Amino acid sequence: MQSLSRRAQSLSLFLARPPLRVSRYAHFANSDFLPPQWVTRQEPSGDYRPEGYHPTRVGDVFGEGGRYKVISKLGWSPYATFWLSRDTFSSNGPAVALKIMKADGSYDPRLHEVEDLQLLRDKDPKNRGHAHVVQLLDAFPHDGPNGKHKCIITEALCWDVDTMAGHISPSRRVPLGLAKKITRDVLHALDYAHNTCGIIHTDVKPSNIMLRPPKLELALTSDDILAPKGAEYIAIRPTDGSATHVTMDARIAYLPSDPEDTDAWDTSCFKLTEFTVACRADKTAEHWAQFICSPALRPPEVVVGASWGKPVDIWSLGCSLYEMLVGKAMLEPGIPDGGVPVMHTFLLGDYPLRLLERGQHSSIFFNADGSFREPFAAKLPRQYPVGIERWADLESGGAVKLAPDCVHFLERMLAFEPEERATAQELLKHPFLTG
Repeated sequence: MQSLSRRAQSLSLFLARPPLRVSRYAHFANSDFLPPQWVTRQEPSGDYRPEGYHPTRVGDVFGEGGRYKVISKLGWSPYATFWLSRDTFSSNGPAVALKIMKADGSYDPRLHEVEDLQLLRDKDPKNRGHAHVVQLLDAFPHDGPNGKHKCIITEALCWDVDTMAGHISPSRRVPLGLAKKITRDVLHALDYAHNTCGIIHTDVKPSNIMLRPPKLELALTSDDILAPKGAEYIAIRPTDGSATHVTMDARIAYLPSDPEDTDAWDTSCFKLTEFTVACRADKTAEHWAQFICSPALRPPEVVVGASWGKPVDIWSLGCSLYEMLVGKAMLEPGIPDGGVPVMHTFLLGDYPLRLLERGQHSSIFFNADGSFREPFAAKLPRQYPVGIERWADLESGGAVKLAPDCVHFLERMLAFEPEERATAQELLKHPFLTG
């Protein structure tokens, strides 16, 4: 065991290059948990430029007639900033989430998030999965000093799973019952997106799965909740010369007092969000991104440049479930592209030759017989595959012992060949979720 652990650790020299984390951060977070280095997690101030981010202040209004008034910042991504806002046209002024796209991506014909969200909203509201995708409320253009920005209004949600895990436990492990609920809810979302709407998400990960707690509408109309409780952080200077601030306000944390109590989660709902880089299932060959998914969650068919489809979301969800249960990502978040097939092989076994034969990029990593080329071959320990069960035990220091039905469930999600991967419908019937 120690020998294998040392070999696994030696891979980190080649595989781990942790980048600056880019994720949408805590929504309504308790100030005790806000990271002291929060300023380092802001969007690059240099991206407040022509065709970049829109400079936004608390109190700014957006939409026809100034309908949406900004309350506080929720976070950011490489494509947009996110703001908690109030719908001033509604009688009780409910909170909504405002996404302000960068100008250079707002009307890129390759991106069709609004159209996808409209389809997800309208196709079949009675479908069980409909409730587990974020709901579009409005969309409109906004002219600013840096260009024309697409603004997207969706329902306001609470925690993302990545942030929530850190608040539940220092180990970042999500209780088994809760991990099952999250997985079940996302599978319903994927079943709806895949089979009813023909949409592939392509970016399933914990930070794109968000919690909607019970009675959130009432909480979000409370003056106490909407009153700022935090401090402004970094100042930026837009191109028009005016000063503004990028803020992150502290909020109340909506989590059950006992996260192990599965009954406490029954009235909550987890939703799949962020369809920015989604793809229609019948147009994958035309998708603008050659390498979809973050490297750590990238499935084998994408690694080698073979055709891909709905199973990519299942693989990414499998990686996300592993992370929830173990408290660590299955592959390091900063793993370089070249390290991904090495780790896949180390954990799960050899890439099938028939998959390599379909891959346009297979020759970058592999010889014709399926063995690794150098320098990749030198990075692979002799004793492999280690397997999901043993890797979880090693990574958790012996704290996590995955049950056989859990291991089988993960193996069904992490099959090398996409056609051998279980579908969302099949996984919803698996004993791991039904037992």
